[in-house]
Amino acid sequence: YFSPFPPPFNKCQKLFICPRCLRYTPSQQTYQTHTSQCSQVTPGQKIYDDGVIAFYEIDGRTEKLFCQFLSLFSKLFLDGKSLYYNCEHFVYYVMTVRDQVLINDLHKARSAKVKNDDETIVGYF
Repeated sequence: YFSPFPPPFNKCQKLFICPRCLRYTPSQQTYQTHTSQCSQVTPGQKIYDDGVIAFYEIDGRTEKLFCQFLSLFSKLFLDGKSLYYNCEHFVYYVMTVRDQVLINDLHKARSAKVKNDDETIVGYF
């Protein structure tokens, strides 16, 4: 699918994406260094936790960068996804395993006034 990542990342053969903060790099060495030190916890409010699986509600206004990274990542799996930079009008829901690895995401418009043909649920397994 089309890669909405900014140049020069949109021309890379491989992108390495941190499973905690979703930052991306074309360098495996940079990725390994980053992931060994990344202490990012899933932002937002935890709305469910059974000890293994947790769900978070994330406000696109307050966690704009994380939501942009999440939307860019989701676009890699969805051809029709068009939202990836204007995140402030949306609330995101993510599912994690043991508060570390992103498994699923969903976003919805914050207001009925916002036209959203892009509500999606994506599973990453």
